[in-house]
Amino acid sequence: MGILIPGSLFKESYLKRRLHPKNLSRALEDSATMLDGAIPWASGAVYMSGVLGVSAFEYVPWMVFNYSSVFIGLACAMLGIGIGRAFILRQVPYAQRSLLCRGKDLFRA
Repeated sequence: MGILIPGSLFKESYLKRRLHPKNLSRALEDSATMLDGAIPWASGAVYMSGVLGVSAFEYVPWMVFNYSSVFIGLACAMLGIGIGRAFILRQVPYAQRSLLCRGKDLFRA
């Protein structure tokens, strides 16, 4: 749910800013997936605390890679590293884009 809801909410915003959908995928991966273990009621945290035999709050300080990936993602976004632009080849109303080959012919990276 932490990926599905923000993904659908920000999809139109990324298209308006002419950003390729892969940027949204990367932002969701950097935030929701990497920090899943830090949220005690999330499935990743439940699994990790079950395997490690400790509460989620005890292993959170050791999640250095997870925290650093968020900051690295932000730095890459600010510096423009790996940011793809979407070039709309033809103007089509948004409601009809899903009908046209699922957007394959609308974007060029």
